[in-house]
Amino acid sequence: MVMKSVMKRSYLHGIVLFLMVCSVPIIAARKRQKVKKSKSETTRFVLQSSAFAYNGLIPEKYTCDSEDEVSPPLRWLNAPKGTESFALICEDPDATGGKTWIHWVVFNIPATVSDFPANAKIEALQATEGMNSWGSSGYGGPCPPLKTHRYIFTMYALKVPKLSLRGKVKRDDVMRAMKGNMLDKAVLIGKYQRSEKK
Repeated sequence: MVMKSVMKRSYLHGIVLFLMVCSVPIIAARKRQKVKKSKSETTRFVLQSSAFAYNGLIPEKYTCDSEDEVSPPLRWLNAPKGTESFALICEDPDATGGKTWIHWVVFNIPATVSDFPANAKIEALQATEGMNSWGSSGYGGPCPPLKTHRYIFTMYALKVPKLSLRGKVKRDDVMRAMKGNMLDKAVLIGKYQRSEKK
C-alpha cells in the first residue's frame, strides 16, 4: 500500500514537472510577442490632435459654426526613416451626392515640422496650401447637413523634399505627385454634426 502511494506521488510529481518544463517556452514566447507588439505600437507613424480624439467630435471652434477658417491643432509622431517632407489632406467622404468634399490640402511641409498649432499659418511654416472644394486655398471647417459626417485628416510621409506643383493645386494633383514617393501615412478621423438650431 505504501509502495503504491509512493509511486502515485512520484507519478504526479512527474506530470507537474513535465507541465512546468513545457510551459516555460510558451510563456517566454508570449512575453516576446507582447514586447514586440508594444514596441511596434510606440514606433507607429501617428497623427493626433489635442482638440479631439480619434473618431471624436471636432469642437465647434474649428467648424463653419464658428470662425470657419480656424484649423485644429495637429501633431504627428514617429515619421519613418528617410522622410524628407509631409503632405496633409483633410476630406469629408460623407458629403451630399456621394462626392468627397476636400477641406484642406497642404504639401511641401518640411521634415523638420512635426505639428500645426491651431489656426496654423502655413506659409510661416514654409509649406504650401492647395485648393479646397470651395475653390479657395486654406482650411475650410466642417459644415455638414443635419447628420454626422466624418472628417479624415491624412498625413503622408514622403521621401522627396518637395513636390513639383504650381498654380491652383488640387487634391488629385497632390495624390498623383506623391505616387512612388510615399513612405507611410497616418490617419486621424474627427466627426461633426450641426445642431438643428443652426
